[in-house]
Amino acid sequence: VSSYLFTCALTGYSLTTVSNKCIVDAAHIHERRDSKNDDPRNGLALSKNAHWMFDEGLWSVTNELKIIVAEKAFTDWSPEGFSLRNYHGRSLFFQRGCALRPDPKYITWHREHCFLG
Repeated sequence: VSSYLFTCALTGYSLTTVSNKCIVDAAHIHERRDSKNDDPRNGLALSKNAHWMFDEGLWSVTNELKIIVAEKAFTDWSPEGFSLRNYHGRSLFFQRGCALRPDPKYITWHREHCFLG
């Protein structure tokens, strides 16, 4: 998570407590239980909600690092107007100074095996 500067790649949100706990998880792109792979380029920093939605296949990423959303695979509602659909077509968010990027082979695996769109 520190390699991605503690920032969610979907939303750009970052929150760290004074005791140094952060809201983002290190999420495997190609599931670890299948790949046994802890390569940092097989991961994204994602907030808890974004991580769950990614694992469920509700969104994925193109090889150009654009977000794609499986719009017909879910319904959602939020009083604040948050919708996963709003992220479709946007680029993944990376903090300035963050050089690490996901490897296209892992992104391709996620699209082909997990994405519901």
